[in-house]
Amino acid sequence: MRRKRRARSLNRVRTSPVSLLQQSVDALGAAIGSLTDRVALIEAAIHRNRIELGEMRSTVGSLTSEVGELTSEEQSIRSQLQQRIGAQVTIDTPVGTVTGVLIAVGEDFVELQESTGAILVVRIAKINSFS
Repeated sequence: MRRKRRARSLNRVRTSPVSLLQQSVDALGAAIGSLTDRVALIEAAIHRNRIELGEMRSTVGSLTSEVGELTSEEQSIRSQLQQRIGAQVTIDTPVGTVTGVLIAVGEDFVELQESTGAILVVRIAKINSFS
């Protein structure tokens, strides 16, 4: 009887490491499957981000071009108004029309002195027209 017990005990010892190894292999397989799924999700996110980045680059290019156009228009208005410092001007803006003596032209604004003595500051970007 002792031999049978010992044989059973040896069989358990012999199969036990194999069983543990199989469990480890199964666990690694599950972990690899999980990691593969995560990699697929990350790759999909990278793809979406690349598309979005391309769209953003296009938008930035358009805005840069638009800003360049606006800046050149404002520079033209600024240049023309600088030649009229000290003269009576009428400026049309989205809010209304103002008239006064042009006393200063700044980087992005003009100053007018109304007949009442009040000083008005008008952003060049808001000037629709002037005379």
